[in-house]
Amino acid sequence: MARGSLFGGHINSEGVIVLAGQGGTVVRSENDGESFVPLPQTSRRGLHGVAPTADGGYVVTGEGGSEPVVTEAASQPSTAKGETQP
Repeated sequence: MARGSLFGGHINSEGVIVLAGQGGTVVRSENDGESFVPLPQTSRRGLHGVAPTADGGYVVTGEGGSEPVVTEAASQPSTAKGETQP
């Protein structure tokens, strides 16, 4: 996972954590933050906030306004330290 500062996030009622930050970084955890999977985005703009949408998705805010989050995760989860798990 790319390393960079994270500036905003959201935890839903099921405990899913979505964080957003520098360089368009968006990551998701479904295990209380033990590991994160990157959610590849088309933009590399800095992101500062995450909000849920009515359809179960997310929207991120930051440089240039807001945009929906790509919700398909990359195949390799990463630890909170940024190391890829086997």
